[in-house]
Amino acid sequence: MKGRVLVIEDDQDISLGIRTVLSRQGLEVDSSADGKQGLRAFHLARPEPFDLVVLDIGLPAMDGWAVLERIRDLSDVPVLILTAHGQEGDKVRGLHGGADDYLTKPFGNRELAARVEALLRRPRAGQPRPEVYDDGRLLVRLSAREVSVGGAPVALTPTEFRLLAALIRHPGQTLTPDQLLKLAWNDPLGVGPDRVKIGGMGEEIRARILVVEDDPEAALFLVHVLANRCRFEVIHTADPVTALRLAADEHWDLVVTDLDLPGMTGLELLGALRRVAPALPVAVVSAHVLDGVPGGLLGHADHYLERPLRVDRLIETATAPIGRRRPLSDDLPRGNLRAWL
Repeated sequence: MKGRVLVIEDDQDISLGIRTVLSRQGLEVDSSADGKQGLRAFHLARPEPFDLVVLDIGLPAMDGWAVLERIRDLSDVPVLILTAHGQEGDKVRGLHGGADDYLTKPFGNRELAARVEALLRRPRAGQPRPEVYDDGRLLVRLSAREVSVGGAPVALTPTEFRLLAALIRHPGQTLTPDQLLKLAWNDPLGVGPDRVKIGGMGEEIRARILVVEDDPEAALFLVHVLANRCRFEVIHTADPVTALRLAADEHWDLVVTDLDLPGMTGLELLGALRRVAPALPVAVVSAHVLDGVPGGLLGHADHYLERPLRVDRLIETATAPIGRRRPLSDDLPRGNLRAWL
């Protein structure tokens, strides 16, 4: 067996064991102890590139997921990921993210050699991937993850960049929702192709949600569901004054706020939001029924979420107002905004 292998593993004993096994198989083996060092070695290897990368997920400096993403931006080299025992989610995420196979620690020498040999036998595309795309107006430097239009730099989110790179690398092809999930979304949670809405894809990717919640567990739940399940850009703050500044200065598609906040109640925040961003949809979260709340004020909330929060209800509530703006009204709650801003 011939070939060149890069091993990116921070555990010295495991790295030594892998190098020993693969060297005995006749392979040339290089190793790196962290993600940044490994990517540097991968870049410097050209024009004699590696034939296989063995990649640990739990790396210092830059984790294995980021390394895998960068490698896939540059090359279709086979990647064998190493995961901790019992971490099924890592296996699924790795395969969806572009890895070709996985090994669960601890693993045997014979299994390692067999999986490496199988990956090296797989046929690969004959042409290397282009690192620069330039059609005269759009310039994309894939390795540097830089995009410019008409000479002006454009800032893209990681998902937006992966989507653009996928379309560039498949010119003239119609990509199915399943293919887009694999190439751009890295769908680790198995959301499924129904989340890829071709007609409104740009709006879905760019949807921004501001979460105002002072309870750490509730905030973690909200951010996790909205960012990982819905694929929205989510910013969290526990400070209602900071939330008001963000709402006034930046574009948002939805604000999700708790009603019980320190320093300024959720109802006061809602009233202030209606002054600084009257068209911005707002969903309020509370642990109790709102019988005693003045109807005029509560009427300016677009959605109401009751604790304990349910995932399906949160997704439904967050998705509904995306791309819409609430109608403006002259009957907005008044308050001393200068005291808050």
